[in-house]
Amino acid sequence: MRFNETVFYSINDLKLDEENYRFGLAKNQQECIDLIYKDSPESFENLLNDIINNNIGDYPLVFINANNENIVLDGNRRVSVLKIINDPSLAPTKKLTEYLNSIDKDKLPFDLDKIGCFVSRDKQEILKTVYERHAAGRGISRIQWSAFATAKFRYDAEIEDNDWRAISILLHLISIDEPANELIKKSNFSFEVFRRMIRHAYQNGYLHYEIFNEDKNVIIPDSEYLAKGLDLVRKIIKVIDNGEVGLSRGKNNYASDDYLTQYFTHHFIKMTEIKPPRKKRRPKVSKITKPTSEPISAIEEPSNSNIEIGTNTSEPEQNLTIESPVNIPSPPPQMSLPLSGSTPILNIIEPPTLIDTNHQLIHALNKLSVQKFNLLYQSISQLNIKKHAILAVVATWAFLDSLPRVAGWTGTDFTSYYNNYIKNLIPPKESQADIRHSISWIFSEGNCNKHSSQYVTLDHKEFIKHFNNIQYFIAKIIEEKIIPEKNGVHG
Repeated sequence: MRFNETVFYSINDLKLDEENYRFGLAKNQQECIDLIYKDSPESFENLLNDIINNNIGDYPLVFINANNENIVLDGNRRVSVLKIINDPSLAPTKKLTEYLNSIDKDKLPFDLDKIGCFVSRDKQEILKTVYERHAAGRGISRIQWSAFATAKFRYDAEIEDNDWRAISILLHLISIDEPANELIKKSNFSFEVFRRMIRHAYQNGYLHYEIFNEDKNVIIPDSEYLAKGLDLVRKIIKVIDNGEVGLSRGKNNYASDDYLTQYFTHHFIKMTEIKPPRKKRRPKVSKITKPTSEPISAIEEPSNSNIEIGTNTSEPEQNLTIESPVNIPSPPPQMSLPLSGSTPILNIIEPPTLIDTNHQLIHALNKLSVQKFNLLYQSISQLNIKKHAILAVVATWAFLDSLPRVAGWTGTDFTSYYNNYIKNLIPPKESQADIRHSISWIFSEGNCNKHSSQYVTLDHKEFIKHFNNIQYFIAKIIEEKIIPEKNGVHG
């Protein structure tokens, strides 16, 4: 076992994963239990009886997050059973509640206040084991995940996948469309069919290629084609739900290339006739056997990055010029997955070390005309986040905490200030939950870095993702809320 630390927790100290790859998103702990039970009532009840009569079995894998919460990343079914044994009112059915109320907890073959867990603060360390158990396949998995759960895991873990567009646009849709989310939870939803249909739509112009950022493998939320693309995805989900396209080879609706060509021609309209651009392949780097004449560290950072942020609001949009770092060999992959045969190298695209500069935010800061914020944003924009993640988080915390004070805000938790305006400033089609999550992450990480004597932010990828996610919203709140309040104009 790769985990060096084993900890015994009370069952009440463990939290089920509300973003579980297998069972889906949950709003709270009770819904986690309900979703796990709904996935397979028979398996749930069999496991309940086995635990009561024998013992707990495998240790859950627990991730301790920045808030010191003990999140169960693997073993959620087992822990949910322990939770309803401890508190029968949490049971998903009345029958189970009555049964659990009848058992004698003093005779259980385990102690609910001492649940053994494998623990780590390194999420990648746990994800590697989760992948081996459930998503790797080829005889490695003990409990095989569905294609959808595996695709979600691979996408979040940034594992190279040629069909990342299918899972990225599906996750985007179900985060804002509850009816679509309910349809994909049904047993007749086939992610394999969905994947094939999205691939065909993308390659043949039914789904516009400008919806996707090919360098970062993510959706472009402000793409002018996204709304039509999401409408297409909704229709594809309904097509699968109606059984119009399937995977039974003996039937005439089998999702082959020929059938999909005919089906799309008769049922959908192309968004473009232009073929999507081919993604540039990352050049293979030969192993270095001799020392190079120039150390890598000498070329790792941009030598003359510059962002010009003026204070004259009458001037046109300023040019942002950030010199890109020279390309260097990628670091070793974070996850080395055991596969059969020869050991391959898993290609994982590393995110940039600089944040994306946002012209709208720059314009908003220029209109605000408070030099402190211009300088803070410039510093964050030019910082090599991979090297200085902790500085980036603390600077961003100060940036977000100080901005509302220009408008007269005197609170201590800036998440409450920003959350108050997300609904009004961000249209429903945008991911409001993602912005709330990103602001909360920055607040929590900033507090931990400032007040903990041991904790430091190390994951630059998380910071870059969250910072880029909020820039447009921060620009909107400066222009529509902070500047009017600063000038004494109350909306």
